[in-house]
Amino acid sequence: MPPTSAPGHPAPRPLPLGHPSAPLELLGVISATVPLEHRSGSRSARYTVAARFSRSASAWERSLIEHPHVHTILAEQGYGSVRLKVLDRRLLIENTNMQMLERGLAAAIAAILSAVDREVAAGRARSLREAQQRRAAQAPRSVVGE
Repeated sequence: MPPTSAPGHPAPRPLPLGHPSAPLELLGVISATVPLEHRSGSRSARYTVAARFSRSASAWERSLIEHPHVHTILAEQGYGSVRLKVLDRRLLIENTNMQMLERGLAAAIAAILSAVDREVAAGRARSLREAQQRRAAQAPRSVVGE
């Protein structure tokens, strides 16, 4: 197994669950949102299932998850009736059922959340680079202005 850190340097610590910079993950379905008659019986009816996030979604994450392109992705995978909505620490998966989630919808949603995390991380990296470039561009002016 390859080392996880360079010799003499400690391995980076994972961010604690709930940290604003930690990946946005689903911890599981909130069972109370699954109608009692659908927990063990007929699974053909569709309803809204709520899943709990590992932390609150940021406004940016929410906009990415609820973006119309996500619906297009789900439709291409056979889930055209499904809609995703973010409500604080919950993801509302509308017009679905447990059978759909078990047969691939959950994996599709996980892939969407992973793509959202990558987009947010790339945006943060861009913002950091731009801020560093602005500071670097202003540094020589500060010295000249003294």
